[in-house]
Amino acid sequence: MTITVNGKKRELDEAVTLAELVKSIGLSEKHVVIEYNLEPLERERYESTRVKDGDNIEIVTMMAGG
Repeated sequence: MTITVNGKKRELDEAVTLAELVKSIGLSEKHVVIEYNLEPLERERYESTRVKDGDNIEIVTMMAGG
């Protein structure tokens, strides 16, 4: 299946949850905000939302600073 993550095409061999996708990229789901198919998604739904072919996902990392 082919999805788009942060504007880049990405091939997946199997369906994964958004939480699994974030982990596979090397990020912590506690430190990201996800826009799933142009809609902001609540963090509580990362574990239950399965990625589907053609999905568009934007992952934004939160950084500390000031």
